[in-house]
Parts: sequence; structure tokens; C-alpha cells
Amino acid sequence: MTVLHAVEEGVGRDELERIVAVWQQRLRLGHWQIRIDWDTPSDHHADIKPWSVYDYATLRFNSAAPTWSPLIANRNIVHELLHLALRDVDYAVETAELVMAANTYKLFEAAVDNASEAAIDRLATVLVHLAGPA
Repeated sequence: MTVLHAVEEGVGRDELERIVAVWQQRLRLGHWQIRIDWDTPSDHHADIKPWSVYDYATLRFNSAAPTWSPLIANRNIVHELLHLALRDVDYAVETAELVMAANTYKLFEAAVDNASEAAIDRLATVLVHLAGPA
């Protein structure tokens, strides 16, 4: 079992940008244009929002990101980039709203979101372990 500790030296902005670029290539997402918004901190570790124009996204980090250890930074970045790889699954779930009752859809969406986050988190951990940090 791997235990992640945030006690190493922090990565800083330049290193976060480098890690994003490396994993973007590793995950075959090099065609995506990803803008890092340093001015609007995330309420989570990080979040990524695809734009309505395909293959464009904005990535935000929380204010603690520059203090993350390299291992935690890699895992959090891979987690967010995997959301882009699964973007079409999210859109497919959203189409269910057209045919489901509002309360049913709300439960369905929450269940899918929870399952998706858990799967993405496990995949991110495994990928960083197998490929090594950027």
C-alpha cells in the first residue's frame, strides 16, 4: 500500500505546469488546449472544466497546490486530466436528463458522479505508480 505524504518540498507553479504538460502527452491528450487559471483558486484540490468548444479546458488548483509533494501533484493532475479523457461519458449521462423524471435523474447523476470520481481516483493512483511521476 502506498501512502502519500505532503512533507516533501513543494512543487511550485512552474513544476505544476511541467507536470501537466508531461501527463497530457502520456495520456494522449496533447491535442487539448489546457489553460491554467492561477487567478481563481479551486474549492477542491483541483478541477478541470472542458469548454463548449471541443478539446479546450481550464484547469484550476487550490491555493495549497504549490506546497504539494511531487507525488501528490502528479496524482492530482492525472486525476483531473482523466476527466477530459472521459468527457463524452459525462455528456452521455447528461442526455439521460431528457428522459428521466427530475428526482430520478438527480439520484442517477449523483451515483454516476460518485462512481466516476472513485474510478478516476484509483486510475490516477495506479497510472502514477506504473509510469512514475513526471
